[in-house]
Amino acid sequence: MSGWITEWILGSGAEDDENEERDMMFVFKLLGWIVGFVVAAIIALLLFLRFGTPVYDWQQEMTIVIDTPDGPVSGSSVSAVRWKEHAIKAQGMGWSLQVTGEAVVVDLGPSASRPRYLFALLKGAGTTEYMGSVAAASLSGREGRVIDEALFAQIENRQGAAPSTIAVPRIQYPLLVTFADIGDPASVARVDPDDLAARFGEGYALSSITLAITDEWVTNGRVDAVLPCLKGDEVCIPLNKTLPYANPMRFLPNYVIRSK
Repeated sequence: MSGWITEWILGSGAEDDENEERDMMFVFKLLGWIVGFVVAAIIALLLFLRFGTPVYDWQQEMTIVIDTPDGPVSGSSVSAVRWKEHAIKAQGMGWSLQVTGEAVVVDLGPSASRPRYLFALLKGAGTTEYMGSVAAASLSGREGRVIDEALFAQIENRQGAAPSTIAVPRIQYPLLVTFADIGDPASVARVDPDDLAARFGEGYALSSITLAITDEWVTNGRVDAVLPCLKGDEVCIPLNKTLPYANPMRFLPNYVIRSK
């Protein structure tokens, strides 16, 4: 009798051990499934954030033509624009913009009585996202910052097509500046697009500003060849604390001259 009881007790203990081992194996498998699901979800989210949101890319060439007493002169620059929509949006932060390029430089020729160069910065009077917005705004005739997927797609589709120019309206002109002394950053002055004669003399006037969507390479080195401050990695246009915060000339960092 006692032997039967002993055998039953020992047998029951072995069965409990087997059940416990099965339970532990199930727990480990369950944890493995959970970890695998979490890892897969994270990878899917990262892939969606990287590839699942709209991206619009194009190159645009801005050309500025100036009438002078000796005939028209022009300057141009090609910049690259990339708009990317955020998967997770906050108010006013639905898109990010990347611009690579440099300011347009128009060489008016040497003269002892006037500045030599006119610069069209990578900035408008009203927005720091000017270069990313100017093509869409010019096509639609709208003011200020324009973020519109339909317009972005229309602009992107122009690449590789027959070249056609987009006239930039007055309300979308870039910020124009000049330097009385090209070697002195403090000599910077804003240029009124409606009155170039005030800075350069009689007979100087802005003829046109146009854009063309192009496959050309981004322009590089033209402003460096003209502005000594860029060669030395110095501030080209110093902060002017005497101007109101709303004045676009108050703060003009080097990236509105050259953006890499």
